[in-house]
Amino acid sequence: MHKVTPKDFGLRCVSNFARPKPFSEDFIVRFVTTALQEFGSCGIAATSFAKQEGDRLFGYGVSFSLFGGNATFVLGRDGLVSSLVNGQSQQDAELIKDLLNRAHKCLPELDKITHLMTAFCHAEFLGADSVEKVFQSLVVATGAVKAIGISVLSQDAADILLPANERVRLDIAPSELRENRLFMSWQFTARGTVSDDYWETLGPRLKALAGRLGIELV
Repeated sequence: MHKVTPKDFGLRCVSNFARPKPFSEDFIVRFVTTALQEFGSCGIAATSFAKQEGDRLFGYGVSFSLFGGNATFVLGRDGLVSSLVNGQSQQDAELIKDLLNRAHKCLPELDKITHLMTAFCHAEFLGADSVEKVFQSLVVATGAVKAIGISVLSQDAADILLPANERVRLDIAPSELRENRLFMSWQFTARGTVSDDYWETLGPRLKALAGRLGIELV
């Protein structure tokens, strides 16, 4: 079993409306006003928002960012895209969950919204393992070994009960940013309000997926 520990993690969440929303001044004002209330303690101000009206029908957008651009939020006709990057610790992980929860509170008809989330990290090896060793053990190679990506879709009993688009998917590929690291990402779906219970159930499922590839997350 290859032991790795997550480093430099983040999350991208695409919160989709049930149907595209046309441009509306009232809709934009409600979103900005609620965001000012929810993120007030994070240092957000009226000047933090950027507005792109486009064709004033479906080609509009409102965006803001926090913590030097490590947290960005872009609202458009299809929903809200939240990008939270450069996590380094458990405290950062809790902050990411908190920011995402605050962002969701800014959306109308939250119970009808579907959230497609992609969590990602660079995983650093513990011990003498290397990226090359891991990928050689995952594939049968002839000649020069080429770097490839590995994908796994969860098939545990709990996931079988879920619709296909709610099952957890794990992707692994060699890191292009740092030597001797794997880039790992998980895709999962939630609806409505993402509760703490939802996050707590993900951990064991993600570790089970990694285990199927002979990788232990520690």
